[in-house]
Amino acid sequence: MKTISRYLLTLALLIMAVTGAWAQTAFGVKEITADMLPASWSTDNSAVTADDLAKLGFMEVTKDAANTWTGAPQEGVVRLIYTLCESVNWVDGAGGYSTSSYTRKIFYSCLNIGQKIFITTELTEWSLTPDADKKVWTLDKMPANDVELQVEYFAESNLYLSKDALKDKGSIAVTAGDLGVQFGEDGKSANTITEGTAMTVTYNGTKKVIGVKAEKKAAPAGTPLDNTTTAWTAGTYAVPAGGLTYSAAITVSGDVTLVLTDGETLTLNKGISLASGATLTIEGNGTMNVNGTNGADINTQKMNASADSGTEAISGSGTVVLTSGTLTAKGGKGGNVNDYYPECKGGHGAAGISCTLIVNGGTVTATGGNGGSLTNGGDPGPMGVAGNGGAGISGALTVNGGTLTATGGDGGAKSTGEEAQAGTNGRGISSTWTAGTGITFSDSANGTTWTANSGTSSTQKYVKAE
Repeated sequence: MKTISRYLLTLALLIMAVTGAWAQTAFGVKEITADMLPASWSTDNSAVTADDLAKLGFMEVTKDAANTWTGAPQEGVVRLIYTLCESVNWVDGAGGYSTSSYTRKIFYSCLNIGQKIFITTELTEWSLTPDADKKVWTLDKMPANDVELQVEYFAESNLYLSKDALKDKGSIAVTAGDLGVQFGEDGKSANTITEGTAMTVTYNGTKKVIGVKAEKKAAPAGTPLDNTTTAWTAGTYAVPAGGLTYSAAITVSGDVTLVLTDGETLTLNKGISLASGATLTIEGNGTMNVNGTNGADINTQKMNASADSGTEAISGSGTVVLTSGTLTAKGGKGGNVNDYYPECKGGHGAAGISCTLIVNGGTVTATGGNGGSLTNGGDPGPMGVAGNGGAGISGALTVNGGTLTATGGDGGAKSTGEEAQAGTNGRGISSTWTAGTGITFSDSANGTTWTANSGTSSTQKYVKAE
């Protein structure tokens, strides 16, 4: 695309209903604001010159042409400068005309007391005229060279059920035009809907419905993530529409805010690691799933061989702060030992979260990886040891709000070899914790019988805080 040094000519083809704002004019209009003017104008009593306006992009037009302007704001003092002779000529928003000998100081002062000043400029955009079927758009004459043709389409997007509506999904039928809309378990429509389409909602449930409304979801704050952004440095990032899955490991440095966009899911399949001093603050009402990697199984006929351990889902020396949303972390499983000889060892399961974790809101589920087992393939061999299960959480923990469930991984199974040992189960939380006001920790060996624990540690496989 070639551009002219002074301006880019843009030809806009807008596929939408034609309104009065589409009327063809021979000039453009530009609003002038105080920050466009030199600060020295605030005390300069000399007259506004043609050169002053030219620097702002001014182009002179006739009074008749200026009178075609229809875009004036409806409130306040509004002026359109359309010509400059010995004084400034302007037309106001009501269609009246006046001649004023503007000084630079008066010009500057008017803007600072809330008046609106516009200038006529060279037209750089032309609208095409559609036919009755809005299939063919016509421009009578090509206006200039170096013109870019733009096409604007109606937007297409997914429809989302609110959390309350999702619970009653089976009782809600939605039709967009002639298309039935189906929703997934996360509340997101399986198909997209075109802007402007008529939509019908039918409720067939037993609850009493007060009303139904559609509300635009807020655009995510921050830089939308993509699969190439694996090093998250200081700043704010947002999960894009449609969610995102990473197959590469993520690193975090500096102060990073992650916005879990409503209804979207971020999945990290090779974990996330925080550098020393890094803070990852997670907010929004979406979902984040983080998985550690599994240790590789081994097939060996060597003594003292060891399978690989899994890796942690969320690790490092930094701090994760959850303010809202749903965070799930699962440590990697330890590798199995197959066809082993004496004293072989299964890989250990890894922790779900090993860095410092502060929960101020939202929901956390952290699960340790299972330990690797010793199989009975080949010679079972004596004195083998299966891998231990990883802790749900092994880093320092503070819970001030929200809910947390931590589960240790299962110890690996032993073989039938002489003196072989099974792995031990991991703890739900193997580190110290701090409970905020109103937060209660409970633990359980079997996940069914819970006992309140007011201390700062637990030997149990299951721990929850709420």
